[in-house]
Amino acid sequence: VETLRKEFTHVNFDDVERGLPIVNPGEDNTGVKARTKVFLEERLPEFFDNEFVAVVSHKGWLREIRHTLKDRVTNGSLDVDFDIDQWDETLYKNSEVRVAEFSWGSSQKLESVVSRSVENAMSSIVVCPPSPEAKPKDIVTFKKSESIEELDTEEETDEGMFF
Repeated sequence: VETLRKEFTHVNFDDVERGLPIVNPGEDNTGVKARTKVFLEERLPEFFDNEFVAVVSHKGWLREIRHTLKDRVTNGSLDVDFDIDQWDETLYKNSEVRVAEFSWGSSQKLESVVSRSVENAMSSIVVCPPSPEAKPKDIVTFKKSESIEELDTEEETDEGMFF
C-alpha cells in the first residue's frame, strides 16, 4: 500500500490497508448478499465525509447489492432511479462502469440511490462559461448529444468548464 500511496497521493488507501472482508470459499449468493448488506449498513457510511468513493467489484456482488436495494424498495425504505429497465434483474456487462449517487437522510439511513451509465452521466453535465483563470487545457466543448468519446478539447466555440 505504501508504494500506491506514493504514486497516487490524491487517493485515500485507508480502507485497503484496513483489509477486505473475509470471503468464505464456496460462498453462495445468500452469503454474497449478506456481505452487500454489511457494506451498505456498516462500511459505506464510513465515507460520509468523502465526496467520491470508487467501488470496484465483481458481477455477483453487484447483482446481490441490487437485490439488497430491491428489498429496501419493496419495504418502502428506499427510493431508486436507474437508467435501465428491470434494474434489479439486468446483468451488468463485462467491465461496465456506472456512476451512482447515494443519499442519506438526517438519521444517517440510506434513503435514495440514483444510478447511471457513464455515458448517461456525462450527457447530463452542465457546461458553464469558462472562468478568467481557466487554462486552455481546462476548457472543453461538450454538447448534450455527444458521448464521452466525442468530447472535443480543441474546438474554440461553445467553450465551457468541464466538471
